[in-house]
Amino acid sequence: MTFGHEKLDVYRISIEYVGWVYNFCENLKGHRNAKDQILRASQSIPLNIAEGNGKATAGDRRRYFEIARGSAMECCAVQDRSLIQSTYHSFICLWSFSSGRECKSQSSVR
Repeated sequence: MTFGHEKLDVYRISIEYVGWVYNFCENLKGHRNAKDQILRASQSIPLNIAEGNGKATAGDRRRYFEIARGSAMECCAVQDRSLIQSTYHSFICLWSFSSGRECKSQSSVR
């Protein structure tokens, strides 16, 4: 038996994204809060899509789909933060190298 939400491309893609997030989190060393936040937000996406798709009225469905979209945006922000931190660390290492200093290993993002 297949549920209606399982037929939605966006639902299937969101399930794949949850798996991607778990792999992404393996590289977030020392940032437990960021890991927890993105794991919760990513799981919220397919859960709200499934719940919203089961609602009887268009307004209820829209509300849950909007929550899912908000969770996706939250995930984007965590990923942006991680990218900025990684870029910052690369810049510091380049500056350290050009100044004849040793770059300390990055403990938060690989």
